[in-house]
Amino acid sequence: MTGFSDDTDTVRVVLADANILYSQVLRDYLLYAADQKIITITWSRQILAEVTEPSSATSRASTEPQP
Repeated sequence: MTGFSDDTDTVRVVLADANILYSQVLRDYLLYAADQKIITITWSRQILAEVTEPSSATSRASTEPQP
């Protein structure tokens, strides 16, 4: 007995938080696994907002003149 069960009926859902979505490498790994039908990836609107809001603040800060 190997301890592994038959995985044909197993549902693998991954909730990607902002840290995962923000990292290009981790995001690419998850999207590749989802594309290969290994997992299903999901996130919430709040998580997506956490990812997109800081990047806009960073881009605004880099264009503002420094004292």
